[in-house]
Amino acid sequence: MPRPKTFIKSIEVDEAKRAHSCQHVSSHRIQTGEKRLKLKVERTFEHFCTPCALKMIDSDIEKLQNIRTQLTQE
Repeated sequence: MPRPKTFIKSIEVDEAKRAHSCQHVSSHRIQTGEKRLKLKVERTFEHFCTPCALKMIDSDIEKLQNIRTQLTQE
């Protein structure tokens, strides 16, 4: 049996090694040692602050739930 596929490919949580701006809202600062969401896009990584990451995750969960509902409706 083949391994199940995932829609969440290259995403992880890590800690910032230096202070920098969030790549979603540049006015949001990620300080050294803070948790951030790390997303691999092609050959590079994008980093998002916790509030932006949580909004994106909640939005994606809602989209996936809607897709699930559509697939299971008769």
